[in-house]
Amino acid sequence: MTVADSNVELATREREEGLRTLWTDAESGLGAPVAAAPTGARLHRCQRGNVSLLVLFMGLVFYTLTAMTWNTGELTSAKIEAQTAADSAAYTSAVWTSRAVNMIAATNPLALRDASAIGIATAALIEGIWVFGFQTLYFIQNIVPLLSGLPWTLPAIMPLLAAYMADLVLWIDFVIDTGWPVMPIYDMIVLGFHLHDLVTYQGLWVSELPMLIAAQEAQLEAYYDCDVQLRLGNGSPLISPPLHRGTPITCAVPLILRYLYDGLASGSWYQEDTLKLMVIGRGKTGWLVGWAGGLLTSTLALSFQHHVLKSQPQYSPLEFGPYGTGFITDPRTWADFTVVASARKRTSNESSKQLPRYPLRFMAPGVFGDGDEHRPVAYAQAETFNGIDGLISTVNIGGFNLLQPVLSIYPWRVWTDWGWQWQPRLTHGTLIHPSLFQGTDVGLIPFGRGFNDTVPTH
Repeated sequence: MTVADSNVELATREREEGLRTLWTDAESGLGAPVAAAPTGARLHRCQRGNVSLLVLFMGLVFYTLTAMTWNTGELTSAKIEAQTAADSAAYTSAVWTSRAVNMIAATNPLALRDASAIGIATAALIEGIWVFGFQTLYFIQNIVPLLSGLPWTLPAIMPLLAAYMADLVLWIDFVIDTGWPVMPIYDMIVLGFHLHDLVTYQGLWVSELPMLIAAQEAQLEAYYDCDVQLRLGNGSPLISPPLHRGTPITCAVPLILRYLYDGLASGSWYQEDTLKLMVIGRGKTGWLVGWAGGLLTSTLALSFQHHVLKSQPQYSPLEFGPYGTGFITDPRTWADFTVVASARKRTSNESSKQLPRYPLRFMAPGVFGDGDEHRPVAYAQAETFNGIDGLISTVNIGGFNLLQPVLSIYPWRVWTDWGWQWQPRLTHGTLIHPSLFQGTDVGLIPFGRGFNDTVPTH
């Protein structure tokens, strides 16, 4: 045996002896009586894991704070989106209704001009027929006694025949100068077609606008992921412009004013040199007869085809504004000019394409539920107004408007260039409750309640 082998064998025996000693000590330690150990030995010798409870508690607190922060942010974001959707829906609806009123205010003067021109053409026809017929009747009235008398002579008839022929020549000269009757008839046909196009265009604007606003409402719902509800200030679910069909009475005042300007200022008999040479009194009488007939034709041409504001009664010649009628302003008339919108945030199971919130309980489902009470609701109100009319409505003493009666006689809101001032604006929600909950004992829905939750007002 070599020295190396001896060293290896010695090391092996020493290792085995050490293991036996450790095993013997362990057995003797396990078998030692517990009572002999000191009092402090009852604690665990190894204290690893004592911090686990603290870490678990702090982790739960941290998770709760994170969940509350996350859900509060989501709730705030959803509320902002709902309010933005409501504001956008109300304001854009007011934009379209303002455009509709401005379009009516732009086309009504054109229709009024065409109707007046048709009346003037009619007056020209009537006056020509009247004058020629009047002259003929005058000639016959004077020549019949001469023809009945015997014997009658040619010299007695010649002066009357010469006077009649002179008037006839003047009348023929008038017809040649004015193009009567060809030009008036042509003008009536052309202007009639143009007037028809204008009133058709008006009707399309008024009839198609509710569908346009409904399509816009659907786009806003998809974009903001909200349920949007629109109503007029009077509670009607059909959002239409504050306009309705007029009557011959509603166009009477502007038509007479226009016809006086066209007929008496530029179309008077006294402006035609040839007609001045005719028999005194006959031209004026003929023109007045033609003027009356032309005014009647103009009224029938407009008749029920034009549009006026809803605040103006259909059978009233006075054009009242949205702020009321007469001396006392009536705020209820403004309801037709107001749009109220409400928006409710959708949940992920209501065709939502955004982040699944269920709603707003992504991190703390036990704290934030998915019922209607956690779906933010927002409201907005917008109106169509005329800046000039709003300024006029402020001129009152004790509720009595001083300028309203005067301006109601002069129709300017949808008949002149002043009427092109209709604009939209967001306002205070004074009509939100009566329009959305009309006839019910329901108050405004506070934050955190759904559409179907009723809140008693008392």
